Amino acid sequence: MNVKSAVKGMQFDHALGAMRVVLAGRLSVEDLEAAFLEMLEHPQFRPGMPIIWDLRTATLVTLSTEHLRRLSGRVSTQRARRGTGKAAIVVGSDVDYGLMRQFEVLSEGVPRQLMVFRELAAAEAWLGAD
Repeated sequence: MNVKSAVKGMQFDHALGAMRVVLAGRLSVEDLEAAFLEMLEHPQFRPGMPIIWDLRTATLVTLSTEHLRRLSGRVSTQRARRGTGKAAIVVGSDVDYGLMRQFEVLSEGVPRQLMVFRELAAAEAWLGAD
């Protein structure tokens, strides 16, 4: 899958003050890396702003631990552009939740707050909390 078909939406959510990235389909590590870089280039993105990664209509079953390490490394190398704001990942299945929790653990050294959720409302509440 190429990133053009994976990214279903990317916009600034004014009510939440966050960038919202919606991905769908069977995602590869390349899709996720490309979406991350595309987000950094978005005209409304600002370093440190909160981000919601909405993966509820995506599946991550093709990702291995090595892919998750690679993705964590990509995020780490872009930390100056990304900033230290919160990032919420919302998934739609138990398998994807487990994979993204593994990514969360692998990314502990990256200077930003990351949390994985099963419910969009919980992610939005966490991002809005001070």
